[in-house]
Amino acid sequence: MEYAGTWDHIYVTLFGTEGQSERTELDNYGTDFTTGTTGTYTIDTGDSLGKLLLVKVEKDPYLSLPEDQWYCSKIVVTTPEEDVILFPCYKWVSSGELVELRGGRAMKVSEEEHPLLIEHRKKELALKKSLYQWHIDHEGIPHFTGLSDSSELPAEIRFSKSKESEIEHTALITDTELKYKGLVGSTEQWKSIDDMKDIFWYKKTTMSGRYVTEHWKEDDFYGSQFLNSVNPNVIKRCSELPPNFPVTEDMVKPFLEEDSSLEEEMEDGNIFICDKKEMDGIPARDYNGERLHVTPGLCLFYLNPEKKLMPIAIQLHQQPSEQNPIFLPSDPETDWLLAKMFFKNADLMDHQAVHHLMKTHYLAEAYTIATLRNFPVIHPIYKLLIPHFRYTLPINTDGRKTLFGPEGALSIVWIFNIQYILQLYCTIAKISLMRSLKTIFIIFYFMKLI
Repeated sequence: MEYAGTWDHIYVTLFGTEGQSERTELDNYGTDFTTGTTGTYTIDTGDSLGKLLLVKVEKDPYLSLPEDQWYCSKIVVTTPEEDVILFPCYKWVSSGELVELRGGRAMKVSEEEHPLLIEHRKKELALKKSLYQWHIDHEGIPHFTGLSDSSELPAEIRFSKSKESEIEHTALITDTELKYKGLVGSTEQWKSIDDMKDIFWYKKTTMSGRYVTEHWKEDDFYGSQFLNSVNPNVIKRCSELPPNFPVTEDMVKPFLEEDSSLEEEMEDGNIFICDKKEMDGIPARDYNGERLHVTPGLCLFYLNPEKKLMPIAIQLHQQPSEQNPIFLPSDPETDWLLAKMFFKNADLMDHQAVHHLMKTHYLAEAYTIATLRNFPVIHPIYKLLIPHFRYTLPINTDGRKTLFGPEGALSIVWIFNIQYILQLYCTIAKISLMRSLKTIFIIFYFMKLI
């Protein structure tokens, strides 16, 4: 792994059922811990330590060199009795930090036998609860860590040196590209799709560079976005129209299969609906003295015989009225296109605030902290979950600052007040949390946790 090596001193202490070794520096002739190296060392214990239980690893600074984290993948110990024991580590270790490694298979607390291991488990959890603490920003949304910067996180959770270099390189390339194109500080407005082509000429695919720009106005492409775009699976099969969406047979009959009806198509499972009712009543923010618009509406789709999902009716607000008509594909082209654009914009807001930020980042952070606080690294649940939490805390910690700070991206360009996210979270968070927690509880039950 890139940047995994260290110039610091590495010390090891072995703990067994019959005693412990001296604190011993791992030091062979030449450079020991450069990136990618594997070293073999002998520790003289004098008397037998019995069954080997723990390996304590310490990293002390070398002179006054800058901090260099060390990534230790594993330690394998061969005892005088020829037992070979694996002590997995797979974590970054900072200067002045000590790490105690458990060997052998994953263990639940009910399976622990030796007092040293029981005490080690207690100390590890006490330390983790002091490092990872809950912060309550707003009741009703998932709690998160109260740290203000990812640099405050322990080394094992922070971005690795290689990841930091990757992020810095990407930022440099992006900044250089924006400056080259004259976009930094630009207030020029885009007036056409061709303007966007000129901006994104470097990063494009066959789909985004050509197909989307040629077909984005078409109804079948619009329908496919609800299955293949950034916010899929938000539509539901519709067997009965909601009372606040008074679509009639005459309205949509021209867009259905010949000699069919809306009721028959609903019975056959070919009618789908997307309803943004959770966004109703949440105000948008002001921009240049005017209130921005958001449309918590409804969209009806028809899966036609060619298996294309087609929009056939759009209502932009929840309560029907003369000022809130139902738009149809037979309306003037501009009216129908604008209706689709307004509804898709609402769908993107829903995706960013709910399905991306809350259901992905925030829920993942809640489970990450809960796992770190409540399971020692030897626990099977910890081993199962921790690979899926890689970089969750540093991404979220820095993201809250760069996105939601006074000069953050979402504070500047977000169509809603920041309070919108909190309000929307509180509306649906309980449902999402209960579904997710139910899954976790089932896992815990079958693991017979006590």
